[in-house]
Amino acid sequence: MAAKPKAPPRPPVLEWVMAALGAAVVLVTLTLLLKDAGGETAPPQLTAHVVEARPLADGWAAEIEIVNRGDETAARARVALMGSEAETDYVAGHGKARLTLIVPADPAGAAPVVRGWSEP
Repeated sequence: MAAKPKAPPRPPVLEWVMAALGAAVVLVTLTLLLKDAGGETAPPQLTAHVVEARPLADGWAAEIEIVNRGDETAARARVALMGSEAETDYVAGHGKARLTLIVPADPAGAAPVVRGWSEP
């Protein structure tokens, strides 16, 4: 009498779980790439505000935070406050940058002004 052939073993459950996880990662990656590739990007939208002010011997050090609410990067962003002006290297899209300006008086209540920027 011939022996009954054995059925091949089924893949373990962990193998199926890992395959499903890999497929999910690939789908999410493709979705994000397609979303970013076809969409419009917003130009830089810069705002600035005083984060902190410290007295110095010959004036005040005003720490300024620049926020970019746009999608694109702004290079060489210039900010002015009370006659002082400074420039950052860049502010990434949806990013922040900080700089310090030396001003002659307490900057409490004063609003920094973004003077301009360029494309990287």
